[in-house]
Amino acid sequence: MAKRTKTSESGTEHQRRILREQHRPEQNKGYDEAVRQGGPPLPDDSQTASYLPPEMPDDRRAREQADIDERAAREAAAEVRRQDRSAE
Repeated sequence: MAKRTKTSESGTEHQRRILREQHRPEQNKGYDEAVRQGGPPLPDDSQTASYLPPEMPDDRRAREQADIDERAAREAAAEVRRQDRSAE
């Protein structure tokens, strides 16, 4: 473990010195240049994407309940088939 040495700087000054040493301006040069140039153009997805209108809460609740009922019906039918085969 590194030994701590007594310095005359406070904790805040110490943190500022570390930040100056670790985060030099030349590290951000490429990023700053890209920001100035604007970067590559993004594709226009408005022609390819399909946007669905918002669903009303009552419609959503009814659709989800229908999904739950359908799943329960499939599980019940599978259980009947399993019991029917085991009875043979």
